[in-house]
Amino acid sequence: MPILPLVSPPMQNTETQLVTVPAAQVEAVLARAKAASVPVWAIGTTGGDALTLPGERPILVANLRERFEGWLPAYMAGELP
Repeated sequence: MPILPLVSPPMQNTETQLVTVPAAQVEAVLARAKAASVPVWAIGTTGGDALTLPGERPILVANLRERFEGWLPAYMAGELP
């Protein structure tokens, strides 16, 4: 599934959204967002065991999950500084 952020990628704020849609709906989602003056980009695809972005090395989903979900329990257990 393509990944569509709905605001400018350089902006790191609470208005940034990351959306996945079936491949058959990408053009319709892009068109609707643009018609509503919402900046939008297709930045990659989902599926399988890795996140792959254009021009970048694949990132394993297991590594993303471990880093996203694992830091708080490790921190609370005193395993992180």
